Amino acid sequence: MKSGDIVHIGFEPMRGRIAWLDRLKIVAAFAVVMTHIASIPWQVLPASSTAWAISSVCEVATRFCVPAFFFVTGALLLNPNKQIASDKLCKYIVRTCMLALIVSAFYVLLELSFDGWRGWRYFIYKTVDGPYFIWYLWVLAGVYLLTPILRAITSDRNLLTYACAVTFIFIIGKSTVISMFPGSLADIAYGNIIIFNRGAEALFYCLLGGWFITHRLARRVENGLIGAGFASLAIAVYLNWKQAVLVGPDLYYVARDNALITLFSVAVFICISRWGSSRPLSRFETVACKCGIAIYLAHPFFRLVFERLPMFSGALQLLMDFPAIMIPLVSFACYALSLIVGLLFQWLIRSVRIRLRR
Repeated sequence: MKSGDIVHIGFEPMRGRIAWLDRLKIVAAFAVVMTHIASIPWQVLPASSTAWAISSVCEVATRFCVPAFFFVTGALLLNPNKQIASDKLCKYIVRTCMLALIVSAFYVLLELSFDGWRGWRYFIYKTVDGPYFIWYLWVLAGVYLLTPILRAITSDRNLLTYACAVTFIFIIGKSTVISMFPGSLADIAYGNIIIFNRGAEALFYCLLGGWFITHRLARRVENGLIGAGFASLAIAVYLNWKQAVLVGPDLYYVARDNALITLFSVAVFICISRWGSSRPLSRFETVACKCGIAIYLAHPFFRLVFERLPMFSGALQLLMDFPAIMIPLVSFACYALSLIVGLLFQWLIRSVRIRLRR
């Protein structure tokens, strides 16, 4: 394979799509569902139990999901072969912010339906603050806002490589050092020099996607990264268990900005880029990849219903007792229901647009 072939890997000429990126979106959408289902027993079971260990493996092994979303976003937005008009980016920003507020308001109302009304001030505050997963939309809007700058960086290979290295060292390195050596001089230095948040993590993975879509490493290097990635997964699983035994479950070793999860995420990206480029998308894959954001936003509803409604208490107990079987089953059910919601919303939007054009 020649180095220049990277841009064309997985392209479907009739539609100009990159097949392996679409497949990565599908896998990431299912992984984000599974990580949130696995977190139910992971948060409450004793770390010494086999059931907790199984849920921990599922939790850690699916943590590449959100990095994958930003990786795909960067690969698509920063692809030099595609032009993106500024007015289109503005529409993306407005729509994403509106979606964040609407979905957040829905989930706040859902929470209040269980816990009781707490007043308009609480409702407005919680809507702006958002549930635990809404942060992704606000960060995505920020990525759209910075896309012209990121595209300028991507156009220069040396500058892009430098930007990836710097963000890796200061963002990924910060979390890794603090988690493995709390209270160290590096911890203090990072804390005093600069503070990074989720937006900075997203920029790293977007830049990585931009680098990956325009360049390709030698196959032996990629093979080494795959090996290192899966070794990192094993180390993260062990450290996650050790941390839980000592002080209780913690997200130190499953965070997106931990070097172990980053290496594992890169391994997943490489594997899917190889496996997912050999054939065109099936009809199901074409539908599923378009519903990725809907699945991300809808699955917490089904997770909440599963946890809170008494009618599912038996299934919830089965999840605690038999996680090896129930985590995949509940995840598939939640994914399928969320996919149906996404299809219904797509149909609704098309119907509204047709009526408005008349």
